[in-house]
Formats: sequence, structure tokens, C-alpha cells
Amino acid sequence: MGQNRQLTGKMMYQQDEIYGERLLISIHADQTELKDNIRAARVLLRCFDDMFIIINEHLFTIGHKNPEYLMIVI
Repeated sequence: MGQNRQLTGKMMYQQDEIYGERLLISIHADQTELKDNIRAARVLLRCFDDMFIIINEHLFTIGHKNPEYLMIVI
């Protein structure tokens, strides 16, 4: 993966080696699903030039939804 980037607070992301800043991956993402999530995100980015995706950190909070992605279309 590419270089690290801090967006807000203490959350750190790595840029994808193929899509760079268009696909940011949390260094705390769920490792058990990471390859599948990256593959799916790359498919979406290949199809939509105006989309950016962030693969979120994995949360361990009970009762809190844990979305895998944040997609932004400009």
C-alpha cells in the first residue's frame, strides 16, 4: 500500500497502491475482510471516475453499526 495519511483526529489511513488518494484504507481496518473490501472498492473506482472510498476502521463497540466503507461521489 501507499503512503500513510492522517485525515482527522488520530485516524490513520494508507493510500491504495493503485488508486492513491481515491482509496484510503484505515490502518485499523478489519483484517479478516480487508482483501475482499479492497477488491470491491477497486471495482467501484474503476467504474466511477468521480468516486472516492475510505475503508473504515473496525469498531468493537456493542450496539454501534460498523460500516466497512465511506463512499464519496463528487
